[in-house]
Amino acid sequence: IHFQLGNYEESAATLRHAVKLLDQIPQKSRDADWARELATIGNDLGAVKATQFNFVDALRAHREVLAVIETNHEWESDNYLRFEFARAHYYLGKHGQRSLQGIGRPPRNGNFRSVEDRPRLQRPGEIRPDGSRPLLATELVGEHLDTAVRIFDELRETESLQDRAALAMARALGIRAAIRSRDRSDRESDGQLAMRTLEALVAKHPQEPSYQFELAQTLSSAEPSFRMLGPARWRSGEAKQRRALRILAELADRYPTVPVYSVAHAEAHYKLSMILTLSGRAAAGRQQLRDALEITEVLAARFPDHVSYIALRFRLFRALVRSYEKDGDSAGVAATVEELRSEFENLDPAIAERRMVREVARGVFGRDGN
Repeated sequence: IHFQLGNYEESAATLRHAVKLLDQIPQKSRDADWARELATIGNDLGAVKATQFNFVDALRAHREVLAVIETNHEWESDNYLRFEFARAHYYLGKHGQRSLQGIGRPPRNGNFRSVEDRPRLQRPGEIRPDGSRPLLATELVGEHLDTAVRIFDELRETESLQDRAALAMARALGIRAAIRSRDRSDRESDGQLAMRTLEALVAKHPQEPSYQFELAQTLSSAEPSFRMLGPARWRSGEAKQRRALRILAELADRYPTVPVYSVAHAEAHYKLSMILTLSGRAAAGRQQLRDALEITEVLAARFPDHVSYIALRFRLFRALVRSYEKDGDSAGVAATVEELRSEFENLDPAIAERRMVREVARGVFGRDGN
């Protein structure tokens, strides 16, 4: 519940307490049920840590899950342990892939203004311009995802796990497609299988929001980089993005207390704005940014201490400033900068000093954010 509400500190604390309770169980009583509980909680804790951009602790949590499961000699015949084993591999691949992109690692020299500005790692073990290294090499990320996809696919034949395994497999395929950005055939194959799997889940369970949400996320992330695509793919990307927006708008309206739906809704508007701008419709792109800002205004008001929501809102302002700059609209630039300045000056100082927020402020106002 805390995680759904975006209360990540409280979520992590609750999970850590659960682990402490499990640790109180004597060694002789630690059977398969104990291993299942600890593996599930460990994977959930790793996911929360990654949401907080703490990828070192996230990867550690998932490796510990693998170690716990592998010490249970009968784990390969226990489908629930196999599911958590695959889930740990999925998260290791997912979080490792994010570390390859430099997400969550602050630049040492301050040259990169945001996570979007940081280069994607192209070779295993490559040192980034900021001197940092990825948490996992490229080939290891791929191996973790391959293992996850294979086991989830097998577990789709297990009646009690088939829907959960199908959803997890679709997620793993989506991440694997992202790291296959140079191999269009494999990327599209993974993407299409993920889409078919999610379409089938939504058709089977039309009222289940998690399946609709995952389908929308897959549609919204179908293309790794719009800038590298031609006009035909822009049209396809626009159609997928608009469908994702319709699904996310309905979810956000139906479940207003679940902020993750609103966040994804705003981000889909952001992505559509990029497509519209690339295809020569900058004014329409700016309207998408304004629509996203309306959503984040509500989020920021409801969760004033949630840094990632504030940072998303500021990135939208920055994108709007850049759009006006490209069109040579100095009045639009000035008005938007003043909007952002007003919000920045009224922030809680503890939030304003957070790197995720100050990065964007520096990019718009100047190096000191003044």
